Amino acid sequence: MRIVILTVIRFAPVGALLLIGLVAAGCGKKPAAAGPSEMQTVCEGQPLRTVERREQAQQDGYDIDRRFDCITKESWAANQQYRDRAASTRNMESVQPVDIVLVDVNTATQEEIAVVITVSRETAAQIIVERGIRRFKDWPDLTSRIKAFRDPQAAVAASTCGLTVDGKSLEGVPPNGLMAARLRETYRDYNRR
Repeated sequence: MRIVILTVIRFAPVGALLLIGLVAAGCGKKPAAAGPSEMQTVCEGQPLRTVERREQAQQDGYDIDRRFDCITKESWAANQQYRDRAASTRNMESVQPVDIVLVDVNTATQEEIAVVITVSRETAAQIIVERGIRRFKDWPDLTSRIKAFRDPQAAVAASTCGLTVDGKSLEGVPPNGLMAARLRETYRDYNRR
């Protein structure tokens, strides 16, 4: 028994060194190099290359892909959407309310109806034609007979901007000068396309 213990003690350092060598060899392996096409799939822009650029990118809210040392496409897109929304909000904060003039579909002229911010000339003409057949009795009648107002958002926008039926706004949607100003900006941008 004494010989076995001495043999184990004598060879233990060799075994430990062998085990450490095997672990170190496995840990030192580098992952397979990724090709340029994979980098283009993952990265937005060029590698960051410096600690300062990496830290700045992280402070700006970007995720860094460690394999390529670059900003990920996903975080770039998310940041861009956030910046666009923030810019839009800033633009909307500077909008001044408009004075709302109530325009009744049963009594106004085609030109007066077309002045309502979200109502097109074609819709105003259709209102005049339909009104000639019979008066609009309420908002459901207007939305069922005028194609543009079948979209609930269009009816809400028109009521917000001052369109009425027999002097009444769409239920729950009173005229609102600030919202009308924002809609004017939205429709102006839409019509420029």
